[in-house]
Amino acid sequence: MNANAYIKMKELAKIIHEKIDLLESGKLNPHEVSKLLDECRDLYERMVILQYKTVENNLSETSNIQEERVIEGFKLDLTDIGNNHQKEKPSVIKENETQQMTLMQVIEQQKKDNIEKEHKTIHEKLAANFQNSTSINDKLAEIKSTKTSLAEQLQKKPISDLKSAIGLNQKFLFMNDLFEGENSKYNQAIDKLNSFSNIDEAKNYLLTLGNEYNWDLYSTSVQELTDLVERRYA
Repeated sequence: MNANAYIKMKELAKIIHEKIDLLESGKLNPHEVSKLLDECRDLYERMVILQYKTVENNLSETSNIQEERVIEGFKLDLTDIGNNHQKEKPSVIKENETQQMTLMQVIEQQKKDNIEKEHKTIHEKLAANFQNSTSINDKLAEIKSTKTSLAEQLQKKPISDLKSAIGLNQKFLFMNDLFEGENSKYNQAIDKLNSFSNIDEAKNYLLTLGNEYNWDLYSTSVQELTDLVERRYA
């Protein structure tokens, strides 16, 4: 049995109303949306049953009144034509049964139409939320791109002193990756790279260091140090 069967209709309607507010604000995940659909369907089915009972009661009352009138008319006809002749009873009750079946078909069709409409509405809201999320993602990507551009500009900005430009973490990275973990070798190389008169002399010295310490010229550490030297003599 559905878990919602133990929840009163008013409480179920309140739950659905609260979840629709969350859905419109984009705070429901796909699993919660699926559960909301089940709850909407459960509430709708209960209302259809109540509607059917109301229609059935009205038809029953109408049928009883019409049947009494038919029976009374039938008795009068028997009096007029004699006791040996029987008259067929009119088909009013059958018409009522047919009418009742037709109403049930209308209710079923209305149920299907409402479910389709409900699915369409929720899908439209989900699509709108997805579009909003896509728009936000585009804006975040644009901001990220702007920040990247600013970072690139800062990286190309000339520097006057290598020691001041190299942070503590970067210093340990260079020292461990490029100078065998020796602080004295690192300081000696940076001081010399800082003292040349032009970029060509500095790059020649970098090549000498690379051969001496067997650097991987494509490593991140070598690339970062080269960029800093180029900015020093830009």
